[in-house]
Amino acid sequence: MRGKRERRHREIKRKRVRDYKNFKENHKINTGYLWAHAQNREGFLA
Repeated sequence: MRGKRERRHREIKRKRVRDYKNFKENHKINTGYLWAHAQNREGFLA
């Protein structure tokens, strides 16, 4: 029984790592978008 649970945990951990990498990529994209958006707003106000 123990081996079965460990295998499931290992799979969950691997999935979590992949999700985390995707999150990092999305975060870079999102922050880049927000930064560009803020720049546009500054230019608009100026």
